[in-house]
Amino acid sequence: MPFSPLFWRGKKHMLLSLEELRALPDQESRKPCVYFLWLDQELMYIGSTPSPNRRMCQHWQNLRYGGRRFGDNGGNMRVIPFNRATFLETTQDRMRELESSYQDAYPTPYNWHGVAHALMPPEPQEASK
Repeated sequence: MPFSPLFWRGKKHMLLSLEELRALPDQESRKPCVYFLWLDQELMYIGSTPSPNRRMCQHWQNLRYGGRRFGDNGGNMRVIPFNRATFLETTQDRMRELESSYQDAYPTPYNWHGVAHALMPPEPQEASK
């Protein structure tokens, strides 16, 4: 798949391939980053956060407790199945743009465009008369 260059502050940046994303460090960063959740070799979700340690704790809790959120606002969150995360450090002012570029380049089952279709119930079939 050819990659579109990402322009940021007048400089051209190429997006990493899936193979390069898989090879990123899986050690949680303390800096703002774009993160990638993997289920074995399949990319499940792309997100960004200024606090990677805190955000990963939330993802692991969701996975462990079935989406019941503790603390924060209560309620339920989607459970994203994953067994590995990789991290691409960036700056906070570039984080969202980079996240969006990767989401556009690599549609996943649990990002917005994938979730809208994956979680929508099927249309009810009218009974034939």
